[in-house]
Amino acid sequence: MTGVYTDNQPDFTWLQPYEEKSFSQYFMPYKHIGMVKNASIDAAVSLDMDRSEGIAQIGVYVTSPFRKAVVELSSQRRIYIKESVDLEPSKAFVQKINLLAEDEDDELCLTVKDAAGRELISYQPQKKQVEQMPAAAAPLPEPEELRTNEELYLAGQHLEQYRHATFEPEAYYLEGLKRDKNDSRINVAYGTLLLRRGLYSASEACFRKAISRITWCNSNPYDGEAYYQLGLSLKHQGRMDEAFSAFYKSVWSAAWQDSGYFSLAQIATEKGNYEEALELVERSIIRNARNYKARNLKSVPFFVSWATTKRQ
Repeated sequence: MTGVYTDNQPDFTWLQPYEEKSFSQYFMPYKHIGMVKNASIDAAVSLDMDRSEGIAQIGVYVTSPFRKAVVELSSQRRIYIKESVDLEPSKAFVQKINLLAEDEDDELCLTVKDAAGRELISYQPQKKQVEQMPAAAAPLPEPEELRTNEELYLAGQHLEQYRHATFEPEAYYLEGLKRDKNDSRINVAYGTLLLRRGLYSASEACFRKAISRITWCNSNPYDGEAYYQLGLSLKHQGRMDEAFSAFYKSVWSAAWQDSGYFSLAQIATEKGNYEEALELVERSIIRNARNYKARNLKSVPFFVSWATTKRQ
């Protein structure tokens, strides 16, 4: 099993349009050091105490040679070992050390540094304590039982994020809109849900209500998602000029420049405005160079120009 480490497995997280989340995971062989207590891409260490014998056994395994590395085991009272050794993957460094009775396990610290003093890995046992049992998961209250629109919005978002099998987010969004029909967050959330279902006209109405609220005091709102989602709804309805205007408004917000400029470039390309499309897609790539759809789209004006030249 592989996957990004999170606070909860499995973790269902949000991905914005054309966003990429990445992680690195390393599978590393090791030998002769017993149970690994901490590891990095450079080294793995073990530290095992036998209080009946009054000894500790340390183990160090490295993934590449480190000449004159320094292995140190210390407490607040003394340094047990500080030894310069040549470490290499072909042989683990293992040593037993007599401990002072007054040194607790959680006071010991094992560190490995290279010859320049850069720490490769360290390990200090945690103080033993009784862990509290985490609270059991509880079902969401019925929509009518939640007191605020914020709770209704967050409940709906939770159900969407975790794709709940028995609860529908729609019920929480509709309860919020019953209380405040122009609630901007709920209108955007519910409109996006309708958009994914292909109900474009209904989603458009939600986005326009959200925009009427967020532009109540300021024509340039803090966030441009409502405009971006409106642009998608209009694009699916074939109303390209209106969609173009909505997308252009969304990119006033930095968070939506990546996807907004890409959508603008798509429309400009479809209309044959290749020079404008090239400028727009370049702005999208500046915000997100990992959007391969944008990078592919950028090649269209060059291809059209080349094909036109060949025909002439």
